[in-house]
Amino acid sequence: MQQPGQSYLDNKVVTASQPRLQLMLLEGAVRFSKQAQQLWKEDAGFASVDQSLSRVAEILEELVRGASSGDSEISKSIEDQYAAIYRELASCRINQAPELLDACLELLQYHRETWKLVCEQIEAEAKPPQSPGAARIHLDFVPGESFSLEA
Repeated sequence: MQQPGQSYLDNKVVTASQPRLQLMLLEGAVRFSKQAQQLWKEDAGFASVDQSLSRVAEILEELVRGASSGDSEISKSIEDQYAAIYRELASCRINQAPELLDACLELLQYHRETWKLVCEQIEAEAKPPQSPGAARIHLDFVPGESFSLEA
């Protein structure tokens, strides 16, 4: 049986652009990182913490795979950054070191904010121009001179 809202989420994923999917992955990584931090603070036991850290690791693996499919310098740089966060997270899990998770979370939040801006810019550029009927028309008329219409 599907959880409530699952079909909405499935539809959101299927219809999302590549940058929006990237943002969604980063949002998930941030959410699970914060969840692990909270569990650590509550002394919930490392097994519980590690379940959340495992989800973050899975997301980071997907982010690395996605970035590695690009040929540009930017793709390579992003791949290297995600791989570095993954290594830091692995060290966090091996050493059970919450301070390493703090560093990972900070980097993940930085990437999330960057992708959020990218998505906003892409969506703003993709908006269709205003229809001519919606444009305001300005009349510059001085008696005795020619006049112009400007939209």
